[in-house]
Amino acid sequence: MQQTAVNTDEDLAFRYVLGYSKNLIGNVDVLHQLLIYAIKLKNTNCAKAVAWEITRRFSSSVLITQYHDIWPAFQCACKTNNTLVDVSCSANMSKVVIVAEVKKGETVLSRICSFHGIPIIYKEVNGQSKEAMCIVKHVYGLEVANTPLSTIKGVSSGDAKKYFAKHSKLSMFSKSHLKSKGFGHEHHKFECVPCIQLFCRAKGLIPIGESHFPEQISSIQTDILEGYPQFNAQSDIRIGAQIMVPTVQVNQQNRPSHQQAGINTEEIIPLDKRCGTIGGFLRYHGEDAFLTCAHVICDWKSLVQAKSGIDIHDNPVTIFCPSVNSSGKMFPCGQLAGLAFPPDQGMGSSVDAAIVRIDQALARSFIDAKEQSGI
Repeated sequence: MQQTAVNTDEDLAFRYVLGYSKNLIGNVDVLHQLLIYAIKLKNTNCAKAVAWEITRRFSSSVLITQYHDIWPAFQCACKTNNTLVDVSCSANMSKVVIVAEVKKGETVLSRICSFHGIPIIYKEVNGQSKEAMCIVKHVYGLEVANTPLSTIKGVSSGDAKKYFAKHSKLSMFSKSHLKSKGFGHEHHKFECVPCIQLFCRAKGLIPIGESHFPEQISSIQTDILEGYPQFNAQSDIRIGAQIMVPTVQVNQQNRPSHQQAGINTEEIIPLDKRCGTIGGFLRYHGEDAFLTCAHVICDWKSLVQAKSGIDIHDNPVTIFCPSVNSSGKMFPCGQLAGLAFPPDQGMGSSVDAAIVRIDQALARSFIDAKEQSGI
């Protein structure tokens, strides 16, 4: 009866039979053969139903709290244009896999390599894309060399909704000056082709029942990358909140644009530091910033020498705020944008002020109702 439902791709009927005979089909190997049969006939709905039943049985055999998500997929081995709509994509039926997404920093106690002959592929959910970071570093190098780069418009909201509905593991869209080819291989290269980046949760793995990503969107080439969007803001920073500057800058020298955009989120526990507080918020050249004392940010020698804008650009100073998630740890919340500390003239008032540009990817300025009203 199940084979008849597979032959006709009667989705609802097949799901009913599969659910009704669950106790009769205790052997996952039988389900695996049924899955291969459905894929061979290109019966998408039946293939999805069997694949998910196998995946559920795998999920019930592991400690599910150690996983972010588990889903069935097949490895794409074809070299044709990305316009295929069939479920198999290649004639190699052994490419069916189960994708197990593991939470960052957690270790799966009993990591198995296969489940009844179906390979298990583990992916770490870490909120970063190594390939994207390589692209941004390369773009930064071209910008420093004043190399002209072409740009494009982003994806329209209509197209975005359409593709998010069609591809369940699509994470986000982005636009890029460059296209990456052969990442992870010896001959990895970049092409100066403006493109639309499609970030997916597992590159080269397509959920069973779904098709390739498009090769073009509105006549613009696409580039497929693996990565997860992550909300990096670690804290609201307020007036009067503590800030800290390590006496030795940690992993922050000459930060390129990809780190200024918030990719470097490393927390530290400083041993030697200068501490101060946030005095107020302002807009500095169109960006959010806060005020603090200059003597907190810079050492005495730098203050006496009156740091110029060029000095600040060539020797960036990163400011840290307490992390709400880690006791004693601090996260980078901004960089020094300017300061005023004229030498003591022995009379009258003086200025001891610094402007810190807030890293919007990691911190958000917060003013409550009382502060807004001046109470």
